[in-house]
Amino acid sequence: MAQVIAPFKIVGTIDDLNFYILENEKNIVREKGECGITSEQFYANPVFDPIRKQGREFGHAANKAKTFRRLFHPFFERAKDGAFAGRVNKLLLEILTEDQTNPIGNRTITEGLKTQYGRDLIVNFQGNRLKPLSEIMPEKWNWNPEKHEVKLEEINVATDIRWPGKATHVHFVAATCHWNEETDTFETCFSEEIILEKEEPTQTITLKTEAPNHPGLKITAILIAFSEYYRRRFKPLKRGLNTTTIIDVTE
Repeated sequence: MAQVIAPFKIVGTIDDLNFYILENEKNIVREKGECGITSEQFYANPVFDPIRKQGREFGHAANKAKTFRRLFHPFFERAKDGAFAGRVNKLLLEILTEDQTNPIGNRTITEGLKTQYGRDLIVNFQGNRLKPLSEIMPEKWNWNPEKHEVKLEEINVATDIRWPGKATHVHFVAATCHWNEETDTFETCFSEEIILEKEEPTQTITLKTEAPNHPGLKITAILIAFSEYYRRRFKPLKRGLNTTTIIDVTE
């Protein structure tokens, strides 16, 4: 690097020389540096082993995340935030790091989910983190895994639900999914969608799903969405006002 001494300043590139001006107004010139390492050098040099291992694991988690986003696709389409895809990637990567069997660089989601903590990481995952379930509805629900049934006990929708501005109706749906993360296959069964007006009397709501026949990890989620009844139709409100939450994960 050298300083340019001239009655004028030069900025730009001439052949292999780069000219630029520093904050102190000095006019500097230096030769172009060589390009970074080649792909052959990257894969051959053991210095880059940690980066290569990290890349393999991130790629594995990202591929599994694509399937995870489809498990409850209708729910996530009705309730998710702008960071949803990135948060799913982060969740799957955290599960992967729970793999205590394989060495770093070869850890898998499958092994991570064999640990209780790895499975627990999925519980309470929010499709829309801006509207968590606890903010919209109190914990008056319980999940019966044997009956594949979510019960919302003694709900008064007018007072127990936090309603957004124009909403006139609230929608409740539950879903049970069996996900075989090793083969990236799944089956999801949805309950009937129950729609209630704002002035409905206190009642117990039962959301019952079928039991998926597909083998795999059992994951249960609940969706609460809002709509405005307009011209004899339910007009869905923005998905940023709705909530979808994974409430249970079992082997």
